[in-house]
Amino acid sequence: MKKLKTFTLFIFCAFFINLSCKKDDDSFKEQEEQGEGPNRDEVEVKINLPEGSGLNVGDTYLYTLGTNADVDAQGKVLAPIFDGSTELAFLFNSKNEPLLAGFISKDKKEISINTTAEVLLYYAVPAYIQSSELKDGYLSEINTLSSFSLFSEGLKNLFKTDNLMLQKGSYKSLLQAQLDLFSETDMSSKTSKNISVDSRDERSGLILGENDAKIHISNKYKRAAHTFIYKKSTTNLNGQENVINAAITGDDKANFEFALKAATRPPNAQDRKVDIHGLVLACNVIKFDQSTSEPFDLELFDNESAAKYEVAVIGAGKLRKNREMTTTERQKFEELSKKVFIMDYLLPITLDIIGRKSEFDNNKEGKEEALYSAVLPYLEKNSTVKSLVLENEFQAAIEAFLPVLYDNGGSFGEIFKLMQDVYAVLSNGDPNAYDFIVTDAQKANSTKVLKIIEETMKLVSYQCFDAQLEDVSNIETWEVIVDQGKVKLTPQTAVVSVLATAEKTQEIEATVQIKLETGESIEYEWKTTTKFGGVINDLNGKSGSTFTSSFSKVYFLSNIGASQLSDGDNIEEVSVTAFVNGPNGRTEVGKATMQVFVKKSNFIMTPNNSKISGNTTTNMQIQHLNANITIPDANTDYKIVWTTTGNHGQFESGKTSVTTYNTDKLKYVCTDTDTKTGTEQFTAVIYAKSKNSAGDYKLAGEAGAILNLDNTDPKKMYFSLNDIFYIEKLVDEECIVSSNPIVTIMGARNYLFNSFFVTKIANAKSYTLTVASVKDGDGYEYGGRSWSWNNNSTQYANDGVGTTDQNGDPITLVGDFELYIYGGAVNTCANFYGEYVTRLAATQATGQLTVILE
Repeated sequence: MKKLKTFTLFIFCAFFINLSCKKDDDSFKEQEEQGEGPNRDEVEVKINLPEGSGLNVGDTYLYTLGTNADVDAQGKVLAPIFDGSTELAFLFNSKNEPLLAGFISKDKKEISINTTAEVLLYYAVPAYIQSSELKDGYLSEINTLSSFSLFSEGLKNLFKTDNLMLQKGSYKSLLQAQLDLFSETDMSSKTSKNISVDSRDERSGLILGENDAKIHISNKYKRAAHTFIYKKSTTNLNGQENVINAAITGDDKANFEFALKAATRPPNAQDRKVDIHGLVLACNVIKFDQSTSEPFDLELFDNESAAKYEVAVIGAGKLRKNREMTTTERQKFEELSKKVFIMDYLLPITLDIIGRKSEFDNNKEGKEEALYSAVLPYLEKNSTVKSLVLENEFQAAIEAFLPVLYDNGGSFGEIFKLMQDVYAVLSNGDPNAYDFIVTDAQKANSTKVLKIIEETMKLVSYQCFDAQLEDVSNIETWEVIVDQGKVKLTPQTAVVSVLATAEKTQEIEATVQIKLETGESIEYEWKTTTKFGGVINDLNGKSGSTFTSSFSKVYFLSNIGASQLSDGDNIEEVSVTAFVNGPNGRTEVGKATMQVFVKKSNFIMTPNNSKISGNTTTNMQIQHLNANITIPDANTDYKIVWTTTGNHGQFESGKTSVTTYNTDKLKYVCTDTDTKTGTEQFTAVIYAKSKNSAGDYKLAGEAGAILNLDNTDPKKMYFSLNDIFYIEKLVDEECIVSSNPIVTIMGARNYLFNSFFVTKIANAKSYTLTVASVKDGDGYEYGGRSWSWNNNSTQYANDGVGTTDQNGDPITLVGDFELYIYGGAVNTCANFYGEYVTRLAATQATGQLTVILE
């Protein structure tokens, strides 16, 4: 598990700036009377020390918003808060040693072991990167966790024996145990013209679409981007091509460019139920609304029959692929990367800690450039950090940046000045709005608290901070061809299978760009080649290889047997010629053609039609019905565009649409615990190209699946599992390679297993796992086997050691219980050993797990 080390430093640096900048109460009142500064209020906070702690509550003070407020003998203290905000506060003893912590507001007026547990959990999960509107909801949700009382009780007992548990870090084992419970449900197993684009080919959350002969770009990810459009060639009316720019490089300038907004939170995001489990498992509980650019008209002049354009979209991203950026593109990429670092990482997290994130969320619109400009000079001065930011290594950048900001060679550093500059923007230029004074004593306290929070954050996965960029390329390009055609077929390419019944037909639609006069109608002459059994049908009485119809849609199928097909693409062409019928007769408008790849078999997605519960994870997997076609593959690069309706959850990165490369699996997280029953639909569009080739990906297949949500019984949980194939060495063993004379060599007898793995759930009463389906490497299908056990059962223990996959690469078998479908021991010297491994590795099995809770 990755650790959240970096952001810890950063967050609490900012927290300390605010906490350690002391100003007396008279100064606050004076500012408010003058109308300066943020609106402040005071609340009476009650300090509740655990019985038996041996501490004198009157010997403590509360530290929040830059003030030290002494606690009286009854455990009461007046503490400042920002009006309408929730502040972080720490309780110190007279020796300036941190004891307890809590969030305080007009509704939260206590510092205790319970509130300390809240603080530790809040910052140990990525709650603070969510919208500020959800903050109080998360704090309330933490208290409803079934295990929270046990965690709090554990801290209470620890505090009685170790008042300095926060400073010493002795609380960490209890916190880690609480965090581990969250993963229990993670069972791994125009002028008339056409524009040719594939709207299913999503790349880095970007979709290039077309409507009314204009392009538009949709952005599903929460990162801003920038679009550059280059005109690469034109073709005249005689069919002669004039190449303007064969390859975009160096100092090439775009013909057009425009900014692309980030995806946005829906207006009712604050009404979405918060869920700690879902947040930990999926990093996000809000499904963002995609942004879409204004339609853009690509030029096609009257003396041109066609024009070729390259559309490039630049933005922050972890992946490095496609072509090199031009000089101008690189400049824009660097600007966008710095903005991501400052606006999406540094400021939101820091301002959440100091209680001003709501102001940032609500008032940053129109101030983004000013906020960015206020922080940018500090980043530009540090070449090391700047370099890391431009490589989009944001974690490493923060780790390097924060120590310099907070402690510059023993002095305070520049973070206080940086925050003043930020506050000046948020307060519309008021230089006195956040004018605090820093003392060495307060800085010493800040350092102590910093260590506490840093150690807390180290326990938690860091993946959520970079989750939005892990599957994103910093440059995506499309080739777009505009021609004079008035007729278009959608899609341009499709795949059908003669075996997969649900996918035997493919809808094809003709679009005609012409304005009809009174009394006119469009007629379509449809044709298909028949080399691979091609047949078309308009579902209105017309079918065959050619016919004339008044309907703009037909459905293609292949009626050929699989044995008559090759293993290749088997391309059929479907064409349409459009005519206008009217008072003046019949006039041809134009023609269009598309291709259908007829496959022996297609890809499928598993599991399908399985049952799941809320707060569970499922590994969605793409498999081909031909066991010889696998992802990844030594000779083929694959790209898969995964989408889910997002009705009840999202993929583990918090997205409902993800593009992956050379991997056949993606984890889905169901976060919906309220809906009793429902369905979640999934689609995957698979593209392929020759390994490491420079060409573009081509459509290779499609697959779909449905998961059924069932939360009807709170005492039952449902999981859908995939099998895992692994090899485990049993013993060294000689084998005979020649019988006359007898010759032996040393080999090894290996276990070959296909198994399901189940992680123990603490309050589980019983488990039942039923094999939903198995298809082995020879194509044999069956199902129905089942197992039942409980947490005390020992016969299904996962005791795998030194396990590898079929390629010999080490793998870790995650889970407490192992239920195997296939199992046997074979010597590596056997001439059929490789065949066995191939067959079992190609086995595809799904299981339905039902857990009865106490």
